[in-house]
Parts: sequence; structure tokens; C-alpha cells
Amino acid sequence: MNMQRMKKVALSVALAGGVATTAGAYAADLNSIIKTGQAKVAANQQSQARVDAIADDTDSRLADYKQTNKQIENVQMYNTQLEKSISNQKEAMGELEQSIKDVVVMQRQMGPLAEKMIAALENFIALDMPFRMDERNARIEQLRANLTDPKFSTSERFRQVLEAYKIEDNYSRFIDTYTDTINVNGTDREVNILQIGRISLLAQTKDNEVSMAWNKEAKTWEPLTDSAYRSAIVKGVRIAKKQAVIEVMELPVEAPEAE
Repeated sequence: MNMQRMKKVALSVALAGGVATTAGAYAADLNSIIKTGQAKVAANQQSQARVDAIADDTDSRLADYKQTNKQIENVQMYNTQLEKSISNQKEAMGELEQSIKDVVVMQRQMGPLAEKMIAALENFIALDMPFRMDERNARIEQLRANLTDPKFSTSERFRQVLEAYKIEDNYSRFIDTYTDTINVNGTDREVNILQIGRISLLAQTKDNEVSMAWNKEAKTWEPLTDSAYRSAIVKGVRIAKKQAVIEVMELPVEAPEAE
């Protein structure tokens, strides 16, 4: 009886030892599996990190590529606009060069032309009614002096000549009066000159006793015997001085003759 119990106990111990041995083997395998799984997880994490890094690098490079392409497009557009601008500037430069050549030619021609115009104006004044002759002749002399004055440009000299022509033209449009000295019956006397455009040129002594009209054909002063002209000239002088209102006056005017 005791022997059988002992056998059972021994068998139980043996079985327990086998179970312990088997459990230890399983535990060792489980640890190995866990370590292997952890290693794989770590490897996967490293791989994912590398993939993410590659993806980030790819995205960054793609963004740089797109940005570079955009910059290239902008540069190409700028170059196209710049080429058009340069082409327009070259065309403008060509026109400017031609204009400069034309200006040089015109400047060379303006000098001789101005001299001819001054001579023509001087001749016109000599043939015109003799009003304000000192002033008009002095203007001609000044124009000639300015032609050789280096402080005046060619264009300014030409402008002065045109201005002189304009002044002469204006003499035909207004009534004017001033004081002058002329020969009256062999004696130099101070007179009031009444200029009515280029229609009539009249003179009257300060005492209003002698009235005269300029004869264009004879180129001399002729006395006016009609006493009505005396008061008309007096009134005309007052109108020219803006001392009286404009009104109709009866004055001597040379009528054109039929050819």
C-alpha cells in the first residue's frame, strides 16, 4: 500500500517536472517571439520614418520644382516684354536720330532764312507809312545784332524775327497816337501823330493850328485845308489815348485808284 502511494507520488513529481520543463520551453519561445516582434516593430518604425523623410523630401523638391517653373515662366514673360520694349526703344532712337539730323539741317537753314526775313522786313518798313520809325528801325538793328550774339540760340533768334513780324502786323489793327517832330513849312515842329492802322497817318501841331496827312504816293506830308479835319484829328487823338469813346470820325483817306 505504501509502495503504490510512493509510486503515485513519484509519478506526480515526474509529471510536475515535465510540465515545468515544457512551461519553461514555452516561456523561452514566447520571449523570443516578443523580442522578434519588437524588433520588427522597431524596423517598421525606422522604415516608416525613412519613407516619411523621403516623402517630405519629395514634396519639398516638388514644391521647389513648381516654384522654379513659375519663376522661369515669369522670367520668360519679362524677357518677352523686355524684347518688345527694346525693339520700341530702338525704333524711337531711330526716329530721334532722324529728328536730330532734321533739326541740324533746319538750324543751318534758319540762320540764312532769318537774315532774309530781316532784310525783307527792313525794306517793308522803308516803303511803309513813316510811323514810329525810330522804334521800328531800332528793332531791325537789334535783330541783326542778335544774329551774331552767342547767348541766343538759332531757334531764339528765329523766334525774335517772327515776333517782329507779328508786331508789324499788329500796327494794321489799332489806332495809335504819339508825339514826334517833323518838318512843317521848313521848320521842325513837335506834333501829335494819329495813326489809324495803315489806312491813314495824320499829324497836328500842338496848338492845333496845322493839320497834315501823309501822302503815300508822294511820300510827303500834305497840309489839310479843311478845318473839319482839325477837330476830327483832335478827337481821334483823345480816342487813341482812351480819353474819349470810339465814334465815327471824318478823316482823310486815300482812295484806291482804278488801273
